[in-house]
Amino acid sequence: MATRRSNRAVTAATAATLGVTLVVVVGCAAPPLPRSQPTAAPPASTSPAAPTTFPDTAAGGVPPGAVETVLVSEAEAAARAAAPPVMVIDATVPLGPDHVCAGVDGMASDPTRLSATDDVAGIVVCDSQWAYLLGDGTWRVTSEHRVPEADLTTVADALRHPDEVAEPDTACSLIHIETPAVTVETMDGRRLNASVPRDPCHPQRDVLEVLGGVVTGQSAENRWRTERLQTDAELTSSCRPQEEKVGVISGDGLTQPPANAAPLTVPPEAADSGAAACLYGPAGPPAEPGTLDLVAQGTVDAALRDRLIASVTRTQPADRPGCTPADPWAGTAEGDTHLVLASPVTEWEGVPQPGYPFLALETGPCARVLDGGYQLAGWADPAVAEQVRAVARG
Repeated sequence: MATRRSNRAVTAATAATLGVTLVVVVGCAAPPLPRSQPTAAPPASTSPAAPTTFPDTAAGGVPPGAVETVLVSEAEAAARAAAPPVMVIDATVPLGPDHVCAGVDGMASDPTRLSATDDVAGIVVCDSQWAYLLGDGTWRVTSEHRVPEADLTTVADALRHPDEVAEPDTACSLIHIETPAVTVETMDGRRLNASVPRDPCHPQRDVLEVLGGVVTGQSAENRWRTERLQTDAELTSSCRPQEEKVGVISGDGLTQPPANAAPLTVPPEAADSGAAACLYGPAGPPAEPGTLDLVAQGTVDAALRDRLIASVTRTQPADRPGCTPADPWAGTAEGDTHLVLASPVTEWEGVPQPGYPFLALETGPCARVLDGGYQLAGWADPAVAEQVRAVARG
């Protein structure tokens, strides 16, 4: 199974069960990294790429800027691997403001539809991608792409399209489409935050293709970092700094009997290398309500991990009466409540990729176990559970 995946709408455990790879498809961008990161664009120093051609929507195509969650086969995932490389930057890319395109703050000015009377002098299309800053994690990067003079009329005409009116009882898909910011410079010196024409549900596909062609076909005039997405420490560890309390993250799943739950599985990349063991508890006041802090972490070898999974029973043991699915996770005398087993850190095109959780284990006497979708999977042997906890505590 391919290893590029996202948990944007379906858990990794669900994808593994279905035997497919979960991918977020984004027009004119690279396949996503885990944890639903924004997609990458080629470095501005590379040769401009040719505008991307997208299949018709009816055939399942996704226009530039469109974000859609789909399950794809191994062959499809492999085909999408031939994508633009990860953008790697250094500290010479400066920090800058968010939501700004060619000097226009998109949060401070309402979008304006370009009219027939607006005499266009220039158009700048701004793209927002993620990039890896060596030694300093991933960042969101804004880039400005100027429309060539020869193409100004084509792009301006696309921005002047009228909105399409919805017919009665129009049903819209849940696909989320992110549109690039567009700043239009007029002959009389104005800078407009140009709106993108819409169909009854989404930005118009033809217009997105035109704007996407500018981003892929023109090198960036300027680019800057706006916000850090992940620190380098987060990228090089499969243990998140904080974890939601089990009752919050699993919701109704804890109240469901595990008899019909899918078997516990190990991700292919963790088959031989074991797993990260991330221990959570109240190590001081939590930063936010409903969260627990990472208090310790270690690496569980494959033998102990498999022994833990083999010890899980789907029926509540008779000697643990206070351990029903609905009973709270009490935790240990030291204050930790549970640990998470996650796949190991991998690497994609030089960028560290943290693993994802595939099992949660209660560290108290009940030793309840949740699967990768945080649904109750059963009860583990407390002695084996304590061995795993001991490894996490070091």
